[in-house]
Amino acid sequence: MKHLIKYMSLVGILLVSSHLQAQDSDILSTYLTEAAENNPDVKASFQRYYAALERVPQVGALPDPKAMIGYFILPVETRVGPRRFDVQLSQAFPWFGTLAAKEDQASKEAEAQYQVFLKTKNDLFYQVKEAYYQLYIIDKSISITRGYLDILARDERVSLNRVEAGKATTADVLRIQMEIKERTAELESFVDKRQSVAARLNALLNREVNEELSVSQEIMADSVQSQYTALIDSVLLHNPEINRFRKQQEALDSKIKVAQKSGRPSFSLGLSYANVTPRTDTEMNIPGDGQDMLMPMATVSIPLFRKKYRAMVDEATFQKNSLQQDILNVENQLQSNLVAAINQYRDAQRNLNLYGELTQQANQTLNILTEAYVGGEEDYEEVLRIEQQLLRYQLGLEKAKAEVNIAVALIDKLLAKNIQ
Repeated sequence: MKHLIKYMSLVGILLVSSHLQAQDSDILSTYLTEAAENNPDVKASFQRYYAALERVPQVGALPDPKAMIGYFILPVETRVGPRRFDVQLSQAFPWFGTLAAKEDQASKEAEAQYQVFLKTKNDLFYQVKEAYYQLYIIDKSISITRGYLDILARDERVSLNRVEAGKATTADVLRIQMEIKERTAELESFVDKRQSVAARLNALLNREVNEELSVSQEIMADSVQSQYTALIDSVLLHNPEINRFRKQQEALDSKIKVAQKSGRPSFSLGLSYANVTPRTDTEMNIPGDGQDMLMPMATVSIPLFRKKYRAMVDEATFQKNSLQQDILNVENQLQSNLVAAINQYRDAQRNLNLYGELTQQANQTLNILTEAYVGGEEDYEEVLRIEQQLLRYQLGLEKAKAEVNIAVALIDKLLAKNIQ
């Protein structure tokens, strides 16, 4: 029995080898890389960003030149001969700086779409980390519960021997058997739950839902060193959700410029060519007989009706003001979420310290009670009770380690850490 107690003590040790820590980091990093490369939602968001970039050369280009060819079925007679056909070429030019403002607007909108891509990737990384640590909790629960069932099976054999020797009653055996049934059902529940979480992680990785996943045997609880003020400053500076609104505001600044310049005159330059054939209805020598005509042209579009241009400026201004309120709302949400994440981290850290201490104390107590029970000085009910407590503490310890890392992952999500 003593060597079993020592084995149970090893399960609750906080410090693990650096090799296992490196293994955990490598496994999780591999999953994050795989998710970034294969997740359909991230790939779709990146394609939308590329599509937005393609708008920049479209809006920055001049309007297509216009060409017109007219053929006179009934030639128009002129003094120098009949006019057979006309050719006209023209090119329109918007007001100075209009195209540059449109390009800038489209560029800022593409940058806003890139922030959407970063947010999608940021959310994905958090979901992968959370699912990974949930798998760790479940795997540890399965492992610890199986170890506990092994101990109960050995306890059952010891109790049966004591009953045969007249040193115990069948009540001790029944208690063990009831505990075995309860923990066996709990173990089956853990196995089913693992399938669900594994399917969710595989979906994030764009794998088959039943594909096998590796999880580290041990993890080290992460830590948060920065103070709240430094964290919130970093969140407000780097979070892609708020940066998207800022880029949209910049795009609206350019949209206002476009609206203002659209209310300025636009120009069109061109050439008109007319083909004239020599006259055949007279023998007189007419100066310029049969000479073609070439005429430069210039057109000015004067925007006299100003109401629609003022409405365009006002529309963009209202949109910009609306985005400012969106920014304030997101800032408030991010600050609130950061406070909640920090408190979640602190709570998990407290549980980590608490269950670490309780596990050590429970191991010591179990050692004492087991020796007393083997010597016939203690009732098995007390041994079973402390074994149940030890099981809860061990599960709580592993869960606390994972929850610390989930809280750190949530803080990293708010900080948009390592997503570029």
